Amino acid sequence: MLGSRRTIGLVLLGCLALGLRVWVVMALRAEHDRPLTYEHGRIAENLLAGRGFSIEFLGSEGPTSQQAPFYPALLAAAYGVFGAASPEAILAVQLLQCVAGAGLVLAVVWLAWLLVPDQPAVGWVAGFGAAVYPTHLYMVTHLQVAVWAALLLTLLLAVVLSPTWHGSRRGAILAGCLAGVLLLVEPILALALPICAA
Repeated sequence: MLGSRRTIGLVLLGCLALGLRVWVVMALRAEHDRPLTYEHGRIAENLLAGRGFSIEFLGSEGPTSQQAPFYPALLAAAYGVFGAASPEAILAVQLLQCVAGAGLVLAVVWLAWLLVPDQPAVGWVAGFGAAVYPTHLYMVTHLQVAVWAALLLTLLLAVVLSPTWHGSRRGAILAGCLAGVLLLVEPILALALPICAA
């Protein structure tokens, strides 16, 4: 019975988080004429045009390592399906980020339960806080890597701390894969990897 109540609670929390994020995206669509895609969008357009992972920098167009590959590739995929920089492509990415944001909320609950296993209420409070925290809600509207990086880092910490995964070959492989993907999303978070390994 306790497991089913926990599952129902997680589903409701996830639905709350997802619903709030979708509501924020839809509410702010009217206010933002065209959301900025920054360098990511330009790289995505160049990828689709066959110019590779390139951008104009200091007046000349050419290959770049200025951005990690994940987000330009995500935008390029959306542009390929819905049209380059189209409102539909932007909305698709924002809605996908709403799902990632809801996943982040559930990952926060999991991490809190691992950190304070004898007080499950801490996980629920942390999850609810992450679900309604204005910055978390707003970050899904921005076409940047913040929500993806936060999700991956939280999942990596939870996997490393989880007794199910800790000390096993599968856990090491999963943690390594999460760390690798994290570096493709936001390389600066390599600074957090020694903490995860400790």
